[in-house]
Amino acid sequence: MLRAIELIPPKPIDMLPVAVELRRFDDYLLQVRGFARSTRETSIRIVGRFLRDKFNDGAINLSTLTPAHVRDFLASQANVYRTPVSFSLVVSSLRGYFRWRIMQKDDLYVLIGALANPANWQQASLPKSLSTDEIEQLLNSLGQTDPIGLRADAMVRCALDLGLRIGEIARLSLDDIDWVSGTITLRRTKGRRDDVMPLPVTTGNAIAAYLQNGRPKTLHREVFASHKTPR
Repeated sequence: MLRAIELIPPKPIDMLPVAVELRRFDDYLLQVRGFARSTRETSIRIVGRFLRDKFNDGAINLSTLTPAHVRDFLASQANVYRTPVSFSLVVSSLRGYFRWRIMQKDDLYVLIGALANPANWQQASLPKSLSTDEIEQLLNSLGQTDPIGLRADAMVRCALDLGLRIGEIARLSLDDIDWVSGTITLRRTKGRRDDVMPLPVTTGNAIAAYLQNGRPKTLHREVFASHKTPR
């Protein structure tokens, strides 16, 4: 109130919540992920635009956001990042930020789920992200008890709950899951580092069901093994 009527000076820009948050995120990208300066600058610019769009100069409370907020922001950036390659930077930057906050025990799995999109882009415009209803329909289609169905369930949970890409899901090893501590490790990510993330109960249950009742016997350590389809 006093600041609003100019009885006390405004906060310096570099002390505003978004600026503080971006410095912390940038430190993570540098110290933990080992990203180059240009990569960090791109991520910080995109995430900063997202946070300012949602919170302006106020406190950051990600628990107030919904998938619709994420999709609205993606749509607003479609005219800025017009090609599939450039727009993928928006998606990957937000995914990286949400993952970072998840590592700090924030429950943002529903926001990461909003970033899930098909591998194919529709022409050169905005990629089709899944709406809340589409995610619900996808989840309702799960629950198959045959081996291939159990594998599909677990892979979908990895994509929706953790925001993992297809390649990351395919590379998951049995050694990457710590059942005791409830974590999952992503090996050799883009920053050539390992990322340790909390393993959601729903994801862990789906993976465990597949390992116990669906995964074929194999010497390979990948979680998701190849299945021979019946003829």
